[in-house]
Amino acid sequence: MRTPPSPVSSIREAFTCALLGLRDGFTFRMIAFSLGLWAGALALWAILLVFAWTPIKTAAAFLTAWSLLGLFRLFPNWLPASAQEKITGVPLADGAAALLGNVTFGTATWIMLVLLILVAVYATVRIAVEFLLMPVIRQAVEKHYPPFPPRPPYSLLSSVTNVAKTGALAVLLGLPFLLIPVANVVLLFVLFGYLNIRTLVNEALDGLATRDEQRLLIRRARLRMIFLGTLLAAAPAIPILGLMTPAWIGAATCHLFLRELARLRAGSAPPVTATLK
Repeated sequence: MRTPPSPVSSIREAFTCALLGLRDGFTFRMIAFSLGLWAGALALWAILLVFAWTPIKTAAAFLTAWSLLGLFRLFPNWLPASAQEKITGVPLADGAAALLGNVTFGTATWIMLVLLILVAVYATVRIAVEFLLMPVIRQAVEKHYPPFPPRPPYSLLSSVTNVAKTGALAVLLGLPFLLIPVANVVLLFVLFGYLNIRTLVNEALDGLATRDEQRLLIRRARLRMIFLGTLLAAAPAIPILGLMTPAWIGAATCHLFLRELARLRAGSAPPVTATLK
């Protein structure tokens, strides 16, 4: 029976894959692809902001109020009586503004709005990476591995289903996480870092692994996926280098799962995997 990897070995593997991904993502072709995706996503959301400013700002206010006071809306008795009166029987955003003050709540709403726009732009880029950039990335990464016996390719429907399932998971886990004050930021950071990797698994293994093998590989690599996703989740904040995150994350994901697939296929024999040399 296979021994589960230790957290230390999982962290080491995540760092190795991140460095390998950086090596393969830092090419002129990949940089051009990544910059093009960012430019297209920014243009798209700039247009949406112009035509849908009011509903977007309203959504930001609601999410701000929910992240700050959602738990107290469900359990109002945890607040003093004077505070309960301000958030009872009124829209959540209005109650938050009354309780926290218009200036404080307004500032928090603008911060949330900026975060939402950044997340929306990044999510748009990530979807484009999955359908447009990953085939190019995997072609570059596969050169570092022995040829894998081909398997039937996944259908387009499976890719769409994969994105839908991941989105549903983000909502089902993300909303409860918002109820936990302070810790919600850390939990969401880790969650979306993991989902960042998970959404690319289909494309990393398409035509190389069966569905059963894919599910097994995900179970075996879940801890490494969490560490790798968390490690690269902050990459967009790195000046200049952050613009390359689409190719970087895609290449790192390919390396993680091609290495894991090599181990699976090799069985007890030492697999041949890419190195940083």
